[in-house]
Amino acid sequence: MGVRVGLLTIGQAPRQDGLGREIANLLGSGVEITERGALDELAPNALLNLATSQGDRPLITRLRDGSSTMVSEAGVMPLLQSQLDRLERDDGVTATLLLCSRAFPPFKHQRLLLQPHEALRSAVWHMANGQHLATVVPVADQLEGLRREWATAGVTDVDFFVANPYGPDAIGQVAVTAQKARKAGARLLFLNCFGFDMAMRETARTNLGGPVVTARSLAARLLAELVL
Repeated sequence: MGVRVGLLTIGQAPRQDGLGREIANLLGSGVEITERGALDELAPNALLNLATSQGDRPLITRLRDGSSTMVSEAGVMPLLQSQLDRLERDDGVTATLLLCSRAFPPFKHQRLLLQPHEALRSAVWHMANGQHLATVVPVADQLEGLRREWATAGVTDVDFFVANPYGPDAIGQVAVTAQKARKAGARLLFLNCFGFDMAMRETARTNLGGPVVTARSLAARLLAELVL
């Protein structure tokens, strides 16, 4: 029997954007995947109670029907903890990957849990190796906090852009954003949301004329180091 890992998403699982499938392909045939989402058990009207309000950190994620929604960190934290408990208790996973590149408060867990925020930022910064870096997030409301976080970590030679991977013209937004990053002098582009897929990475690479890193593929490789 292969290794079983959990994929824990902010929205609903399984996601319709191929995220679980892409991570499974990167991990290889020896790994079994179980997906759970914080919003799996919620009725549509209950989602309204998770909408962000002033002072909340906004999170954008995908629902099972392919649409996207905005929720607050405070609202989803207990739901994420509940689904993490189920992954460990009911599904018997060896490790769980949190499918979000944002920083979160600590979770209670008995088995390996990869919260990739710090690892992704550090890895991308060192990949840039002194060259100008650009990072793309899905929501403009995230920019101020992200700039502050990266500056506190000593990352200063970086530009921030917005492109929504869940929007109606995600590929077009990514292309335009990569062009802006190139004009700003970026030599490496980080698509800093698990919603950015491999097709978007290829589009960004073409328009940047340089390497592009996605949160989902880099996090999958970090997970592989833990379980393979």
